[in-house]
Amino acid sequence: MNKEEKPKRLRRLLDAIIITTVSSIIATVMAGLALVVFQQVHSAQSAIGIHEIEIKSLRGDLTKTQELLAEELAPIKAHLRSLEADPLLLEEIQKLRREIEERFENEANHQIQQQLPNN
Repeated sequence: MNKEEKPKRLRRLLDAIIITTVSSIIATVMAGLALVVFQQVHSAQSAIGIHEIEIKSLRGDLTKTQELLAEELAPIKAHLRSLEADPLLLEEIQKLRREIEERFENEANHQIQQQLPNN
């Protein structure tokens, strides 16, 4: 090897080391970012799964509540229908029906508000 080729070879070797080092740093940063993104996605999927379970539970509770209310209101409705045949009581019955519906709606809204998470 002559004296002119030695610095060129040293320079090429140094360039290769720098390129390899920079490439390794970039690959490490990209891997770190990919890990952070993966963790965020995994966390979001877990949260979605939990919310899906909560929604299913709330749907079941709502169905049970609706069934219970239907059972409780059935005798009242039957009695109101029998009273509707009397034209004098019709206006009073309609007023009572509106009151019952308002109570039902208020109770349903109250139950929903209690079940919602506080944000």
